[in-house]
Amino acid sequence: MNTINQYSLWARNYPYPGEFVKFIKKPLAMRDYYDSMEETPRRVMIIEEGNPNLGFLDYSLTQNPFELMIKHFNAKHKHNLSNAKKNKFARQKKKIKLQKHLRKKNR
Repeated sequence: MNTINQYSLWARNYPYPGEFVKFIKKPLAMRDYYDSMEETPRRVMIIEEGNPNLGFLDYSLTQNPFELMIKHFNAKHKHNLSNAKKNKFARQKKKIKLQKHLRKKNR
């Protein structure tokens, strides 16, 4: 089995404490969903004067999280994708050059 792409979540093989806390609060798999939501504080209407004040946060999806995910992916892998194309063309040129050389040698 071949490994195509392998990368670490951290710059090193292990995170700094601050990086780990940031990751626990907003995991990479959920980041785009969290970033696509907007929280709005809401209050529950008080019916009787003696009732406590209650409130909650209402979350609304303001944009498509998949579009944000694609944007992050393209920004992160733009350099890798362009290098892959360059390497493909370089391999093709090298192969053609080798074939020409072998044809001349076999004449």
